[in-house]
Amino acid sequence: APASNVWLAVKSVYAEMEIPLTVDNQATHQLGNQNFFKTRVLGGQPMPQFVDCGSGMTGPKSLTYRIYISLLTQVTPNPNGTTTVQTTFVPMGQDVSAGSSDRIPCGSTGRYEQLFLDKVKATLGKP
Repeated sequence: APASNVWLAVKSVYAEMEIPLTVDNQATHQLGNQNFFKTRVLGGQPMPQFVDCGSGMTGPKSLTYRIYISLLTQVTPNPNGTTTVQTTFVPMGQDVSAGSSDRIPCGSTGRYEQLFLDKVKATLGKP
């Protein structure tokens, strides 16, 4: 799809997933938010579907931790009229129940990036 259509679809998916846009720069082809947090659920799914912070005595830490996320999407037009979409998802966890102010690095399962891309394609009406 043309970059202008993809740009609008990406913005729509951010709104649908309830992620506030703090980066909206068409000149650099970048949309997203470099620092927001969610707890327990992201995109209507349990956090452990998308984020791995390890496990504790009660199960996956990502289910109880506050998860800080940097989510940026690059929308790059290609010379042939198509568009490349690249999403970078970087989660960090914080154990707020223990009163900790330290954030620990967490990993992505890769599922969020795929869900995001699938939603962009669905918004565009592409298979």
